[in-house]
Amino acid sequence: MDCYKKCNAEDNSGESCVTYTYQSASVSVPVVVKPKATTGDINTFCCGEPKVSPSPYKITCCSKSGICSFILTQNICVEIPLEISAEAFTGCPYIKCGDVSDEFCEDCGR
Repeated sequence: MDCYKKCNAEDNSGESCVTYTYQSASVSVPVVVKPKATTGDINTFCCGEPKVSPSPYKITCCSKSGICSFILTQNICVEIPLEISAEAFTGCPYIKCGDVSDEFCEDCGR
C-alpha cells in the first residue's frame, strides 16, 4: 500500500484533529518582455501624375555638352504591413518567507 493510501485510509479507531498553520511569504519572479516587429511585402503606389520642373542648376542644354537637367517629383504611398508582438520570459522565482503562525496571514483578505 502506498503512503497516500496508508495516510488517508479510513480509521475509526479514534478521534482525529485537524490543525492549520499559515506561512506568510512574498514570491517574486523576474519577467523580461522582448518586443518583436516584422514586415510583410511592401507595396508602393503612385499618387497622381509626376511633376516636371526645371533644375535649379543653370546648365545650358546644348548638343556640344550633352547635358540636360530637370527634376521629376512623384508623390507615392508606401504600404508597409507590420506585425507587432512581444515575447515574455521568466527567470528563476524566489521567495522571502515571513512569519509562521496559527492565525490567518495579516492583510490577506479572505
